[in-house]
Order: sequence, then C-alpha cells, then structure tokens
Amino acid sequence: MKKLCTILVGILIISFVGAQEQKESEFKAYFNEDNNRLFVNKEQGVYFWISTSPDEDAKKYRLLSDSSKKYTNPMYFDTEGYNTVRSPSAVDTTTKRTIYPLQDIVFKVYADGIPPVSALKIVSPKARYSKGKPYYEGDVTISISVRDAVSGNDKTFISIDDEPFKEYLKEFTLKGSTGELKIKYYSVDKVGNTEEAKTEVITIK
Repeated sequence: MKKLCTILVGILIISFVGAQEQKESEFKAYFNEDNNRLFVNKEQGVYFWISTSPDEDAKKYRLLSDSSKKYTNPMYFDTEGYNTVRSPSAVDTTTKRTIYPLQDIVFKVYADGIPPVSALKIVSPKARYSKGKPYYEGDVTISISVRDAVSGNDKTFISIDDEPFKEYLKEFTLKGSTGELKIKYYSVDKVGNTEEAKTEVITIK
C-alpha cells in the first residue's frame, strides 16, 4: 500500500522533425482533463508534495521518507497502468472525524512504460503478389493506424526514401510514383515512450 494524504505531481504530412534518423522523445507526465487522469512515464521518477491550499501558487512541501530513503525521491511506480497512492482512513471534511467503517482515500496514477504500436496499410486499385512479395500499380494510398494501451498516442512520424521524418496526420496518396519505395514510420505516446521505427519496402509498377 502506498500512503499519502494529498499529491501534487508537480499527406497530408507536415512538420519537419530532423534528418531521416528517428528522434527520441523526452519522458514526461500527461494529465487528461477529460477524465482527470494523471499519466506518468514508468521510467521516470516522481516526487510527492503536500499543500494545505488548492491554489497553484500556495506553499508546497516535498515529502521525504526516512524509512524508505533508498526507494524514494524519486519513487518509481512498479505496475504498468493503474497505480494508487493511499491514506488508510478517510476523515469527514466537515466534522474532521474518522469515517466508519474505515475506508481508504485513494489517488489514482497511471504509469506507462510501453511504446505505441503502429501498423502501415497500403491500398492500391491493382495489387499482385510474386513469390510472396506485393507489387502495386497506379496511385497508392498509405495510412497508419496506432494502438497504445495506457496514455494514448501523441504523434506519428513517417519518412519515404530516407527523406527527413515528418509528422503523419492523415492518409495520403502517392501519385505517379514508380519503382521501390522505402517507408519508415514510428509513433510516440503522450508520456514520451518512442516506438522503434519500422521499415517497409514497396514496389510500384
């Protein structure tokens, strides 16, 4: 059980990313205002602060653990996905008396240490296979779908024929292209987990 009273954890294709090399993203926290969920990168340590006021500018005090110095400041969440920070006995906010039967105060934190998984889809009016290898004719439409189990996907990047990676926003069509094309792509989730770039080579007749 993790114990705490209050926690404050303080194309078309656009956007040039830099060379054709994959760019690593920084780990970060992400707060989803739609469902009031806090997501942190599982590889990133966290610190806990206490305040007696809800005001953002109010004085805050960092919690230090004498009994767990070795594993705190920072502390790392051990579980992928749902984690909790708890205080063992709820107190009535009006009477200031302990609630019976006893119940925990629970703060939810979601830890995410797994990168997104991207999948490339190629659509062509004419496609055939030779020795298990696909060949396409005419205009080819490319789209990328992404799955991320915890914090959700933030951005996806694509590079064609070793051009600089650019941000992928929606499906696009290659018109008049012929020959072999090398497509590289990867995604980054909302707490900075970066997928290893995938490569697919297609041939357009």
